[in-house]
Amino acid sequence: MSKLTARNLLVVIGLWNFSRMLAFWLVVLIGVMHIRMTFAGDAGLVMMWLSEGVPYDLFAALAAITLVGVIEAEKPLTWVGVHSADQQSTTTKRL
Repeated sequence: MSKLTARNLLVVIGLWNFSRMLAFWLVVLIGVMHIRMTFAGDAGLVMMWLSEGVPYDLFAALAAITLVGVIEAEKPLTWVGVHSADQQSTTTKRL
C-alpha cells in the first residue's frame, strides 16, 4: 500500500467516524425535541424514518464533500488546518 493510499484511507475512516458521531448527537437532539410528540398511522412511520435517517444522510453528504476537498487538494493538511483554525477563531469570538 502506498503512502498516498494509506493517507486517503485514514482520512476516509476519520471523516466517517466523525460524521457518524455528529449524526448520533443530532438524532439525540431530535429525540429530545420529540419526547411528547406522537404521530399515528402512516405519518408516525414517516416521521420515525425521517428523524432517524435524515441526520445520518445529511452528515454523510457533508463528509463526502469534505473528503473530496481534502483528497483533491494540493496540500490537504494545510486545507484542514486552515478550516479548523478558522472554526476556532469563530468560536472564540462568540465567547
